[in-house]
Amino acid sequence: MSVTDNESGVLAAWVEGLESRNLPRLLEIKSELEGGRHLTDFDVNFMSEMMQDAQQLEAAFARHPQYLSLAKRVFDLCHEIAQTALAREKDGAK
Repeated sequence: MSVTDNESGVLAAWVEGLESRNLPRLLEIKSELEGGRHLTDFDVNFMSEMMQDAQQLEAAFARHPQYLSLAKRVFDLCHEIAQTALAREKDGAK
């Protein structure tokens, strides 16, 4: 098995997990946050792990551009959730 085959397998597994578990969980967090719930430590850790995974695969994404839009969606969604939570915390601190 070549490095490229191995890399493709890792990316395929990441995408499968993202589509079946992680992206739905991110969307659930976003929805709950929009409903007024604050982020839990579990939510923050989950999002941090998602970002770390995506960052570790960044070089592989460059070699497999078909995954870039999905990776960007994860980054954008995590950023949007974090910004909403931060704004809520700032408003609550006033």
